Amino acid sequence: MTLAPAKREVLVPLIAEQRPKIVVIVGAYVGYFALMLGGALVALYGRENVELGECKVFSFEKDPMCAAVSSSFVELAGLKGVIDVVFGKAAVQMRRLKEEGKLERVDVLLLDHCEKVYVENFKVVELGLLTEGSVIVADNVVYSWCAGVFGVCEGWGGL
Repeated sequence: MTLAPAKREVLVPLIAEQRPKIVVIVGAYVGYFALMLGGALVALYGRENVELGECKVFSFEKDPMCAAVSSSFVELAGLKGVIDVVFGKAAVQMRRLKEEGKLERVDVLLLDHCEKVYVENFKVVELGLLTEGSVIVADNVVYSWCAGVFGVCEGWGGL
C-alpha cells in the first residue's frame, strides 16, 4: 500500500548508502514509494543525469486503476523522466523489458504487493537481473507463505 514514515526513515538512507541506479518496485498502488525513490535518485545524481536515463525507477502495477493513478502522480511530481509505471504482471513485464534491452539489471528490488506472489516475482534472479550487491526489500514477510522467498535467496549464491 503506502509507505509509512517509519519505513521511509529506513529506506531513504539505504538508497543514499547503496547508491542504486536501477530500482524496481513491484506493487505501485498509488506511486508513493516510486515518488520517494525517484526523488532520492534525483537528489543523489542530479536531475540532468537521471533524465538522461542513467538512473531509473520501474514501478510495476497489475491493477489498471492503480497504475493510472500512480502515473498521474508521477507526472504531477515532474518525475516522468525518472519513473516508468509499467502496467501488467510484474514477472511477465520484467521478462519483456529484459528481452527489449530496457532492463538489464536491478540494484534495488522492492516487493510491496500481494505477499502470496512474492516468490514468483522474486525469481527475477533467474533472469540475471540481480547481481552481487543488489538489495532486496520485502514488506510483510512475516507470513508463512513468504518462506519461499528466503529459500530462493539461500539457493542463489550471488546474494
